[in-house]
Amino acid sequence: MRLFAAILAGIFLTAEIRAESKPPAEPAEDTPAYDEREALAKLQAMDIFPDMEKEDSDFANAVSIEVECLECEDPDFFKSPAWPLRAARRVAARLGVKGLTVAEIRKHLAETFELDAGAFQQIHGIQIVSARFSAGGEALDVTPQMAARVTEEGFTVDCDGSLVAALAEESQFERNTDESDADYWKRQRKLLAAVADARPGKEALHITFEFESETITAAVKSGERLAISEDGKVSIAIIAPAARVVRATIPASAQGKPSRAPAKPAGVRDVKR
Repeated sequence: MRLFAAILAGIFLTAEIRAESKPPAEPAEDTPAYDEREALAKLQAMDIFPDMEKEDSDFANAVSIEVECLECEDPDFFKSPAWPLRAARRVAARLGVKGLTVAEIRKHLAETFELDAGAFQQIHGIQIVSARFSAGGEALDVTPQMAARVTEEGFTVDCDGSLVAALAEESQFERNTDESDADYWKRQRKLLAAVADARPGKEALHITFEFESETITAAVKSGERLAISEDGKVSIAIIAPAARVVRATIPASAQGKPSRAPAKPAGVRDVKR
């Protein structure tokens, strides 16, 4: 079951990383896309709560009972393919069970499997779904550029003039999945035009990302840093201003006055030879 879920998760996530202005709608039930996302959520749940893989564990039994109750009392709960992970989190919250962090999951799996960093990142990493940037004018799609900034440690970006410059440099290298040449160059021309007309202090960035089957949004404005930890926690901080070089200046009261020789110590006089 775990291997099957991992295969489906890998196939799904490889095809799913694309740039869109809006987060994709959840797939309908009884479709291949729904089944793939459901398998991914099951795999994530088993990684976060290892006792789910133990059929006779108290946690596994509690989740099974929770699912049976939801089927009777709240069938709409299963319209989201993320239901396996959400059900497990509900039980964990009720029982006081703490799930593993991403770092703990990585260590736990590495002890049993030959861990593939790329595959692990696809399952438990941050996936940028949509990124829109504005520098005082039209909002532009910069999803591929932001997706390229994601690392194992998470995601960090400064929303300021440095981002404007970086987008201008990176634009020619980034392409959306399945994007035609015409659409690619049209998007790049718009991006470069916006960068050229950027107004300092007017930058704004809006990001939507997925982490462990949940969709999260975050927005920052000029002078702010957006950081997303490897566990999907969002933090926003003010960017420290660049250091300024202080130069020594001559006081205005002293300007234009002739220099004066230092006074001689008392009792000393000039001696002519």
